Formats: sequence, structure tokens, C-alpha cells
Amino acid sequence: MNTIVKHLIKGFLIIVSPVITYLVFALLFSLIPVNRNAVLGDDTEIYIRSNGVHLELLLPVKTAYKDWSEVIQIDSRIKNHVHFVSFGWGDRNFYKHTPEWSDLTFGTAFTALMQNSPSAMHVDFYTSVNTGKLCKKIRVSSEQYLVIVQFVDAAFQRDENGRFIEISDLHYTQNDVFYEATGSYHLFYTCNTWTNQCLKKAGLKASLWTPFDRGTLFHYRND
Repeated sequence: MNTIVKHLIKGFLIIVSPVITYLVFALLFSLIPVNRNAVLGDDTEIYIRSNGVHLELLLPVKTAYKDWSEVIQIDSRIKNHVHFVSFGWGDRNFYKHTPEWSDLTFGTAFTALMQNSPSAMHVDFYTSVNTGKLCKKIRVSSEQYLVIVQFVDAAFQRDENGRFIEISDLHYTQNDVFYEATGSYHLFYTCNTWTNQCLKKAGLKASLWTPFDRGTLFHYRND
């Protein structure tokens, strides 16, 4: 084996080894459960749902503990029909340049994962929710729901008057809304990590750590 080939192999291994290590640990930690024997409540109905890559939380638009319509802009044309609000934290640049997964480019993905770029909260509205492999219903207690509300609420940036800061030039549909969010998206804290972390803090079933949507969903596969 000549010197050039040896250097090429060495360079390849230097590049690939961290990727393989990351994926191995991501898979391992995704499978390790926390709150395995979580005691579910029977007070509030929430959902976790994935579009195949991105996991988000769906919460009731209004309960005795929180009325999201008081802090989130809901179009008057649909306001009376909305029952659930979805919250998807993620990379702002990724959201802006990837309205559909078919729009994803290597550059956008690399920037999102490798740089601590600004984050955004994607909020959308639903009249009903259908469960399935990628959407799971979770019944939670009032205490668990309050932890979830506090976690989600803390992820929004606020202006000098304490209001959520809307990103007015970013929309996927006529009804969804994007807001400035706190924290930075990176290789070890993705959109799916955020959702998983919320469930962990509320004492609900979750992965030890996961960058993937299926990591969290794995622990609800029999629900």
C-alpha cells in the first residue's frame, strides 16, 4: 500500500470516526429510558408528534392552567375552531430554508448542527389530532402539565413588554406563526432533544438523550 493511499485512508477515518461515534452514542442513549415507570395523570391530554424527522409537542389551546391564545397570535378566522397548539423548537435558519424536507441541503444541515445559530419556535394550530406510529397521546397530571407549560413558555424570547417576539417574515402556511426562541440548536441539542427534555423534566417517559424523533417515540411504541 503506497503512502498516498495510507494518507487517504487515515484522513477518511479521521473524518468518519467522529460521525460513527456520534451515531452509536445517539442510538444507545436514545434506547436508554428515563422515568420508565412514570405515573401518568388523568387531567390533561397532550401529544407528541413527528413529521418523520422533527418531533413536536401538541398542547390544548386552553386549560384551567394555561390559555395559549392570550400569548400567541391566532388568526381570527380559525380561532374558534382551534383545540390544540403545536410547539416545535429548532434552528431558525433551518426553518427558513427548509419549508419541506425536499428543500434540505447539506449546507443548511451542516450549519444547523455545527454552529450555535439562533433558534425559533414554530407554532401551528389544529382542530383535532389523529394518533398513530408517529403521534402518541399522553395523559398527564396537573403537576406534570404545569412543568410542561413552564418549559415551553421559557423557550420563547420576550420583548421589553414581556410579549413573545414574532418573526413576521417566516411562515409555512397562512395560519402558522414563528417566534424568536431562547437557546441554540447544535449537534447535541436538536429540535428532538428539546421535546425529549421537556418530557423528562415533567417526569414522563423519555430517552436519556436523543437527537432523533424516533428516540422519544420508541418509549411510547406500545401506547
